[in-house]
Amino acid sequence: MQGPTHFIRHYASHHCKCQYDNNNNDDNDISRHLSQDHLQDIFNNSIRSAFSRHEHPALDTMRYKYYDPVKDSDHTENQFWKETPFGYDQVHVIEWVIDSCPASKLSHYLPQLVPPMLLIIDDYDVEYKVRGVHILHRMIKKISVDNDPTLRRVDNVFIATLFNCLTYLSNQSHIPLLEASYPCLMDLISKTKASGTKQRAELFEKIMVNGILLGLQYGQSTSNVRQVLFEQLPRIYTEMNVLGVQYLKVYMIHVYTYS
Repeated sequence: MQGPTHFIRHYASHHCKCQYDNNNNDDNDISRHLSQDHLQDIFNNSIRSAFSRHEHPALDTMRYKYYDPVKDSDHTENQFWKETPFGYDQVHVIEWVIDSCPASKLSHYLPQLVPPMLLIIDDYDVEYKVRGVHILHRMIKKISVDNDPTLRRVDNVFIATLFNCLTYLSNQSHIPLLEASYPCLMDLISKTKASGTKQRAELFEKIMVNGILLGLQYGQSTSNVRQVLFEQLPRIYTEMNVLGVQYLKVYMIHVYTYS
């Protein structure tokens, strides 16, 4: 069984007064019941208790204000959310929440999801970073911003965190992070910044400069890393429009150099 399945079975048998029989109930039924009737309890008893010992240095969890990263640099210590005594960690729990929760309900819980998701994506372990980006991407695809502005209130915090992920370029183990981070970042920008606006175009230009060009110029950049970077260019140039013309020469030099 995978982590989320371990979680729903353990939670149902130990915390749910409905007394589910794990051997006779379908996992989908258990998951549906927990998401409908026990979601806040899961946040209180599982997610919040595991992450409450930490504050992300970039975020005030109450008002979304930036903290001093020097003063609040202990968020990588005593990471109880990584523990797996019952076959799952708290990343699996958040993954289950996002996958099982209806979009309208997910928006309601977004303020409670932001702090732990930032901690996961900014973790020192690249594997956790990749898991965090994948979960964030699924959440971005699920939440609608047309009738609910919740995601737009926190998008800049996630955008900054994802830009940091683009700087991981030094070895092969970073490739999954790049493959996950670029589409996640571009989808987040596209969903929260209106099409045709200067802000949106400038963010895609920043991806070009701080992501693609930095990666191509990085001394240890491997051919596989460069391949990931080249794959992002069609969408970036489409979004930058006329802003992209000034980077064509630099791009062509790199294409010629590595062809």
